[in-house]
Amino acid sequence: MVQILFCESSTGVRIVYLIKMLLNIIRIALPIILIIKVIYDFYKNMVTVNDKENVVKIVFNRILACVVIFCVPTLINLVFKLLDETDILTVKGKISFATCYNEANLELVSRIEETEALKLKEEEEAERLEDSIILQKYYAELEAREEYNLKYQAEANNKTWNSNLTDLNKQNGVYVKDGVFYKPRGA
Repeated sequence: MVQILFCESSTGVRIVYLIKMLLNIIRIALPIILIIKVIYDFYKNMVTVNDKENVVKIVFNRILACVVIFCVPTLINLVFKLLDETDILTVKGKISFATCYNEANLELVSRIEETEALKLKEEEEAERLEDSIILQKYYAELEAREEYNLKYQAEANNKTWNSNLTDLNKQNGVYVKDGVFYKPRGA
């Protein structure tokens, strides 16, 4: 059995509510419009043409359409009420689409939006906490590296360079002794 998760978000419930309202508007408005059209057809037939058979056929079709349009939303509501009472579509404690359809109203939409806002706030808080932990680890590692660099610099500054002439002559390069630069012979 397929689980319909349409009604677990405020957007889904809002869409179901709008469909329900649209069906109610159609159930009321279209029959009124069709009745007005029937009256207009009778008036037009009386003023211009006396083709009674054609007018009766048009009027019958419009009245039939009016009855069908009025009954379809009512039948949809009835089917969903019967499905909701029998719990045929409910799976593992989840809300069924029939229950969602029957219970859909603006109050339910606002309650679901509040729940979603709280859940989003909790997720953001958890993300901020995770980010702060990562940031703390980063700063601790940065501090450890800085301490290592300072220690390495201190060791490098404390080293005394060997000014042994034999070592420098082996290297055949310029050397400093007592603040004076010397160039080895033969270089």
